[in-house]
Amino acid sequence: MAQCAASDWPGRLSLLWWAELRATQRTPKGTGGTRPLAAECCSTWGRPGLALARQEGPEASPEAEVVKLLPFLAPGARADLQAAAVRHVLALTGSGPGRALLAGQEALLQALVELAPASAPARDAARALVNLAADPGLHETLLAADPRLPARLLGRALDPQWPWAEEAAAALANLSREQGPCAELMAALAAAEPADSGLERLVRALCTPGYNARAPLHYLAPLLSNLSQRPAARAFLLDSDRCVVQRLLPLTQYPDSSVRRGGVVGTLRNCCFEHRHHEWLLGPEVDILPFLLLPLAGPEDFSEEEMEREWLVWSLRLGQTGGRPVEGERGVQATGSF
Repeated sequence: MAQCAASDWPGRLSLLWWAELRATQRTPKGTGGTRPLAAECCSTWGRPGLALARQEGPEASPEAEVVKLLPFLAPGARADLQAAAVRHVLALTGSGPGRALLAGQEALLQALVELAPASAPARDAARALVNLAADPGLHETLLAADPRLPARLLGRALDPQWPWAEEAAAALANLSREQGPCAELMAALAAAEPADSGLERLVRALCTPGYNARAPLHYLAPLLSNLSQRPAARAFLLDSDRCVVQRLLPLTQYPDSSVRRGGVVGTLRNCCFEHRHHEWLLGPEVDILPFLLLPLAGPEDFSEEEMEREWLVWSLRLGQTGGRPVEGERGVQATGSF
């Protein structure tokens, strides 16, 4: 899909698109109509996109212009008009001013989330939400406009029949990177499901091959990593009766997605800050050490004598420090890194 240069966009997204949409709406089906509206300028997944163009004559506020898109995002709207409206929304999310304009539109956000999964614009709508959530400065605005947005996206991400569940998971991974929105998402998990079953559903979806036949759900791993910032999430993950860590360990070697591998490793990293669980993690019930060391091993072949010498050096170092970090080393606070 071609990207338009910066000089291409003036005049493309002004009252002209409203006139075109109105004209298309009056065109009977099957008799032609206007061409797709600036379809070649749509941006996806954070690429540079469009901004509102300045119009001639009496100026309307950008917010008022965006509100005019809402009738075309309604469930009963014609598919071609709905697709054109969603493409304009997606294009706006490719620029900072466009994202700031859309983030406070509660009705528009809800319309994007509620688009029917079988409709053609649903994927572009999901990607628009990914772009909006990618801007940390807009997280508070998004949550203020639609406090139920995390719960809505979570329902989409964990729906095994939703074709755009990967995009919903990516939006949640973006939204949960910082402490405030992460706490909001944990609250949504607790409110939407009894006890910890919300987190259990997330882990089950991540660890079950083919959970969603139409979405790989790799971005559930970064989402889980971000949630592990929270003590409540770490307590759930490290509950020895749930065997969550044991289910996650094989994914550290998942061959098909570095996103999934990195998210799982980030989750385990945050769990390792719970010192009282170290003995359990290193013990035979979990045996986490081989899974952490294997990715660090290079392709070289070592003789048995060399391996014994290296093991002796590490044993001596651990004996001198009592298994604690050497002087001058500091731990790092558990944070979301995706």
